[in-house]
Amino acid sequence: MVPGELQFGKFHQVLLDLRSQVEKVLNEQQKALLKSQEQKKDLRKQLEKSEARNKDLEKELEKCEAQNKELNNIVLDQHTALSSYEDQIKNLKKELDQVGSHESRSEIMTKERNDLISKYNYNQVLKQRDSTLAKLNTIGAELQEAQNDLELGKKVWDAERIALAERLSNAKQAWEADKIALIDNILTKERQDSTLKYNQALKERDTALSELKNLGVKLKGVQKDLYKSNDELELGKKELDMALNELKILGAQLNGVRKDLSKSQAKLEFGKKVWEAEKMELTKKLNKFGTEIKGIREDLSDLAKIHEKHIQENENAYCAGYLTGWFREPHEYISLRSHEAKEVTLPDHKPLEATSSLSHSRALIRLFGSAGP
Repeated sequence: MVPGELQFGKFHQVLLDLRSQVEKVLNEQQKALLKSQEQKKDLRKQLEKSEARNKDLEKELEKCEAQNKELNNIVLDQHTALSSYEDQIKNLKKELDQVGSHESRSEIMTKERNDLISKYNYNQVLKQRDSTLAKLNTIGAELQEAQNDLELGKKVWDAERIALAERLSNAKQAWEADKIALIDNILTKERQDSTLKYNQALKERDTALSELKNLGVKLKGVQKDLYKSNDELELGKKELDMALNELKILGAQLNGVRKDLSKSQAKLEFGKKVWEAEKMELTKKLNKFGTEIKGIREDLSDLAKIHEKHIQENENAYCAGYLTGWFREPHEYISLRSHEAKEVTLPDHKPLEATSSLSHSRALIRLFGSAGP
């Protein structure tokens, strides 16, 4: 494994650990949020109950208003009856006035015509007056009774109206007090929850900052090692530098870091695949080169055998020349004509060339090894 890939793997593991810690914090915050939402639901239920009570009170108020309307209608009916009674009294007064005028005229007539007025007519007028007075007294008694009933109804209506107003005001005051207490409870709980969340967020921020500092120290070493890696990891180094800068604001750009991490993982996987492909291709080339070297070794072994055989033949030829006496010096031997050197079987070259060829072949064998496996 390349050192840059190893360091990138370590950095990837650190990022995964940090990601798991952030997910734990998010889960805890979600749980706290759910608890606060449940508390808000309970408070909303209490508020709904108070609103239901308020609606009931409003319904009672509507009923009381309906009763007041009925009482007003009764009072209006009594007023109309009273006005009719007053009209009847006015009519009776007119009749009494007419009777009085008749009495005055009768007195005049009695003075003028004492002989013409009979006792019977006078008694008849008195009876008519008495009946009219009786009717007037009866109507007056009925009118007084109606006035008494009207006054009593007014008093009852005023008492009921005052009691209903007091009850309504007390209910409104109780509802306002319950509403204020409920709002205070909601605000207090929300304030406490927000304070706890704020303190918890501060603690988590401090721990995250300390972890980021430690991670920054570690990442500096990772950067030093990454700068020494090959050109294939340059893109990975840029992404790591971007990740280091983005880790300082991890809380606000966590989604961006995740996206960059997924991109870097995809690129790393692609780099690994490319490296594996190049490795396989290089292995194939090495195997092919090994087979070629094996063939070259076999060819060199055959060539070495041929050279050794050739050198042996040359040595045998030289030995035979010394023994027969036809061996001459090399320059004299080379200066002979071709028909004078027919007995010589050696090739037309110096003896040192064979020795140098042998040394060259042995050097090649030492370089590439023997032809065997």
